[in-house]
Amino acid sequence: MSDSVSSFQDHPAATAPVGRRPGFIHDTWAWAAGYFVGDAPSFWIAMVPMLILSAALFTRSLTSNYIFDEQEALLANPYVNGTKLSFADAVRRDFWGLPPDRSVGSYRPLPNYVWRGVWDAQKGVTHGVNWTVGRLTPAVHGVRRPARPPGWRSWPNLLGLIVGGPALAALAIQIARARRNRLRWGAAVAAVLVGTAVASGALGWLLYIAGAAAVVALVLLLVPVIALPLTVLGGLGLLALANLPTQQHPPVMQPWLFHWLNVLFHAANGAVLVCVVHGFTRRRGLAWLTGAVFVTSAVLTEAVSGVVGIADVMGGLGACLALLALRLPMWAMPFAVFAAVVFGLFSKESALVCIPLVPFAAILFAPLTHGRRPLRWVRGLLALVGAAGALVLYVYLRKLWFPAPMPEELRAPLPETANLLQQAMHWFRGWFHQAPLPRDPLNNPLVDAPDFRFRTAGALRVFWRGLVQVVFPRELSGDYSAPQEPVPEHLHEVENVLGALAFVALPIASLALAVRAWWGERRVYRLLCTAMTCKRSEIDPSMARLRLPALAMLGAVGLMWIVVAYFPHSNIPVLLPTVRAERFWYFPVIGSSLALAAGFTWFFESTRHRWHGAVAVAACVVFLTFQAARARTHAFHYADDLTFWDATRKAVPRSAKAQLNYSVMWGARGRLDVRLHANREALALAPTWPMAHIYLGDTLCRLHRPEEAWPHYREGFKLAPGDPNLIALALQCLWDESALEDHRDELVAMADKHPGSWLAFLANDTLSNGEANNGVDPKHRPRGYNEGPRE
Repeated sequence: MSDSVSSFQDHPAATAPVGRRPGFIHDTWAWAAGYFVGDAPSFWIAMVPMLILSAALFTRSLTSNYIFDEQEALLANPYVNGTKLSFADAVRRDFWGLPPDRSVGSYRPLPNYVWRGVWDAQKGVTHGVNWTVGRLTPAVHGVRRPARPPGWRSWPNLLGLIVGGPALAALAIQIARARRNRLRWGAAVAAVLVGTAVASGALGWLLYIAGAAAVVALVLLLVPVIALPLTVLGGLGLLALANLPTQQHPPVMQPWLFHWLNVLFHAANGAVLVCVVHGFTRRRGLAWLTGAVFVTSAVLTEAVSGVVGIADVMGGLGACLALLALRLPMWAMPFAVFAAVVFGLFSKESALVCIPLVPFAAILFAPLTHGRRPLRWVRGLLALVGAAGALVLYVYLRKLWFPAPMPEELRAPLPETANLLQQAMHWFRGWFHQAPLPRDPLNNPLVDAPDFRFRTAGALRVFWRGLVQVVFPRELSGDYSAPQEPVPEHLHEVENVLGALAFVALPIASLALAVRAWWGERRVYRLLCTAMTCKRSEIDPSMARLRLPALAMLGAVGLMWIVVAYFPHSNIPVLLPTVRAERFWYFPVIGSSLALAAGFTWFFESTRHRWHGAVAVAACVVFLTFQAARARTHAFHYADDLTFWDATRKAVPRSAKAQLNYSVMWGARGRLDVRLHANREALALAPTWPMAHIYLGDTLCRLHRPEEAWPHYREGFKLAPGDPNLIALALQCLWDESALEDHRDELVAMADKHPGSWLAFLANDTLSNGEANNGVDPKHRPRGYNEGPRE
């Protein structure tokens, strides 16, 4: 038998059919099939396609500026962009760099550490470039002669040769190692193009054309072995050196680099999910589909394309790592869960949803990860101990490092009529001791709900709309302020009822699938034990895993994960500063990705024998394509602040904040006529919003119409006598237009009506010391657009 096998292998005609040689498309398909379904996907194998997909869908423009609250998070953050706080002080500041007594409730030190580290590194690189420029400037002026173009000895060419030399050497190695003529010719073409780019450092336009052609040729013709990374780096270095400025520039904080951190973390989360699902099920296609569904989810665009979403993606990474930890042996699993949840909690407090969800997943996935001895309840208990221990440590350290004041509603005891659930919630919130959350009816209209029933009804309507966006993201927006999501007029509106049904039906369906999976598992092992006449511990786990209801287990965890992960953001247990935000869905989409991937796989297997799964494949392709298209379209809205707010006001036309910010963006570009029209739209939507009145008055004042502006200023002063920024903005414009004295009597009267307020202080101070300060005292003027922190 062995002789016949060896003789068969020795004959070339037996190992390869005689005929035409497979072409490029066949080779590419074989390579892709081997990559995705050939070997078990490790993190780095999964990271490459997930990063390509994440970058293609969510990367925003290189010229993008600061959008929405990115100014407050980066530019105005005294920890990230200040000079008085040390690197270790992130644990003593909130997400926005504010101390405990001024916090808005967001304690997330790990994202701040990342931001500060990137900004410090960027400043260090800039100073290094400045130092290099300072040393090279004399040589540059000595080599360059304005009478004729610089020769080959000019410093861009010399330095370009130094950088491009290793790239050319790597290409030569690739040519020598190439076994096929196609690769050899591709490498030769790329070498010529890169050589042209290196030799044309002083030819301007030719440099750009040759450099771009070299990169494109390498990407298309070369498999990344040695030449591709070195050549790309060499080309980028050549471009940087050929365009090196001849004068020094101060470091400038750009939002693009900070945003791309989110792209990296999002891709990492997708890669971890691929490893999680493959580790549980050993099904490569299902694992890759789960990662693709998660990464392409369009509702996550705000979290990935917006800089502030780093807290969500880092918190989500902690949750994904906690799921990955369930594969470990029993002695190591709780410690890994503990570390992952600690990472998630210090990234965003929303990671507390891991406390119930990770043990639930441990119970359901135990037969998949440890088939011989599942011990599901023991593993679930250990996972609960690890996750709960992480929560206890987080709360203890946060109270130690960040002693925020207790919210007022938690200081007073509950009435005697409070039920057990209300008492437990009151105790937990008091123990958790989160800093007081701001309550602004404009950002969260549910603050004005008449009672808890109407608040819950509005929250369930928002949940339904977000759930629809997860599956069918027809319209996406970066803001949903009032009156876009108002308090419902009736408790039993259609979307309220649908939200309530979904909120109840998803956990019920999850439990039903869990019971079905448990029953199916018992049946599988009973049949195997009967057929093999052995005990369960003697059965090969790989043999049993193929027959276990893994799809039901994934679906059960996914459906339960959606509701539980969204609950803290639902405005039902606690009123949040924001009524609705798409980034709130980052944690729930982890669960929806598991459920959707399991559903598509079940659909494919159910139709496989009749239609060869074509309908299921088509449905999956259409779903992923639509998600990717909507994600890329929404990411384009992050080109700049004007584009963002223009798209937002069109997506949610009843958002007063979207209309007002759109007006501000045009005002920053000098188009006061457009700003005036959008200001009026915002005021019509929110007639009691003081900022809308003040900004409309400011627009009229800047149009040199202070008399028309005064009624709006006056109304804004009445509505917000304690807002120093709005008051200072109005008083300064009136001073600049020499109209402040015309309204002295009214200002004094309003100041007397609100003693001790910012209105009284700023009005009296400006009227008394305006000449000395040229208006409002500079230390009380509002922070300018794109201005750094005031320390």
